[in-house]
Amino acid sequence: MSSPLTSRWLPVTERTLWRKRRRLTAGLCATAWLSGCGVLISNDEFGLSWSGKPLAQLTQAWGQPAAQDLQADGSSEVRYDLKEARCTYWFTADKAGKIVAYRYEVGQWGSCKPV
Repeated sequence: MSSPLTSRWLPVTERTLWRKRRRLTAGLCATAWLSGCGVLISNDEFGLSWSGKPLAQLTQAWGQPAAQDLQADGSSEVRYDLKEARCTYWFTADKAGKIVAYRYEVGQWGSCKPV
């Protein structure tokens, strides 16, 4: 026959373990949420998200580009240097100002993901 004290301690221990597991799970979920899921976005998807949008919208969101070149066919190419990320993006817009292409270059230890 077990004493009331012994049977009482076992559920408390299980309850404590259950609480710790819930706190750990909640902590992991909060960490993933606070990270903004930036690790799930590839360099390519970030540039691709601007395809088809007006160049003016990109300039409004990112500010003035580091360089802007007018091409012979009337299109324009803008360059953004993301110094913190050690990344350079080039966006090409057609005559109407719609982004039709992009490319990027990642420096050493850099990332072209949004910061």
